[in-house]
Amino acid sequence: KMGFISEPIKLSETTYRFIGQNTLNSLEVDIISQKFKLVYDFANDQQILTEKKLPNEEQAVSEARNFLSQIGLLSDDLQDGETKISYLRFVAPDLVPAVSLSEADFVKVDLFRQNIDDLKILPPNPNESLISFIFSGSRETGKRIVELNYSHVSVSKENSATYPLKSSQTAWQELISGQGYIAFLGQNQENKITIRKISLAYFDSGEIQDFLQPIFVFEGDNGFMAYVSAVDPKWTE
Repeated sequence: KMGFISEPIKLSETTYRFIGQNTLNSLEVDIISQKFKLVYDFANDQQILTEKKLPNEEQAVSEARNFLSQIGLLSDDLQDGETKISYLRFVAPDLVPAVSLSEADFVKVDLFRQNIDDLKILPPNPNESLISFIFSGSRETGKRIVELNYSHVSVSKENSATYPLKSSQTAWQELISGQGYIAFLGQNQENKITIRKISLAYFDSGEIQDFLQPIFVFEGDNGFMAYVSAVDPKWTE
């Protein structure tokens, strides 16, 4: 459905790479988790940087969802979830943030899952979804999307159970003793972090997992975020 028809190259027991008819296109797929990465090697086709028909925010989200719909991967939680738009420019050999669409070479779209019972579903980096697109200003097929990362496992909302949680104070003690996961350090000196908010969410690791794990989320100044497992350890193995 994405136009890759040649035999793949085996990278590992579970990972394969397909090369497109335009050899600058490639698709890398994990055959177990079904996560994949689609790339157009624009660094070897910098004419793409002169094409400035970049999508605005609404168009970018629409194009991302339409593409997933066309390949049969637009689930309800992605159709109705939050989105994030950011702008990038090419400073060889990297993509760096741009302050506005007018200064950008590319537009990035992050598609987040819809909340469950008003609780967010957070990836390892809360600022970057497990499903993201980078669009160029080209309208040519195969060049519009220069990068697509996709990792998504369906959630069975009908198959759930209730577990007791540890107290927020216990979670706090675990965090300050180094047992938490620093999801985003932000603009902070390591020994000077102020926590302002604690809330509950679910953790989506991006890997195949049997359960959607409840977590405490600690948010602080300058973008700091950390996660601590929320289920009482008496109920986990």
